[in-house]
Amino acid sequence: MQYMSFQPSGARLFAVKIDDYTNGEMKGRIDHIRLPGEKRFLSSFHLLSLIQELLDTGNCPGATPIRSLPALYEAKGKTATFQLEILFTQSQSWQGKLSWIEEKREATFRSVLELLMILDEALAL
Repeated sequence: MQYMSFQPSGARLFAVKIDDYTNGEMKGRIDHIRLPGEKRFLSSFHLLSLIQELLDTGNCPGATPIRSLPALYEAKGKTATFQLEILFTQSQSWQGKLSWIEEKREATFRSVLELLMILDEALAL
């Protein structure tokens, strides 16, 4: 029998705040309802690692939200701010939706590689 686990609303929502985008590499901050404050990332790989870590701890006992969803978007990125929603995790990858807050644009992705390509395309504009 397979058991379902329920996660709090917003458990798979991330605020990705890009402060610098130079030579195809992004730096910025990530925010999530289970973080006490923003966490800095220094590369695309670092960003993905932080997200995966939060996804992995999502079903752990005691992984309760410590902040509300609106608090995630109080500060914006210097270059861009995105809302990342992971809808599914299948085949060792993510599927979901990326919303660019400032431009009011939205895209769906079927893999982590596609997510990175969408981010790169948006930031290169």
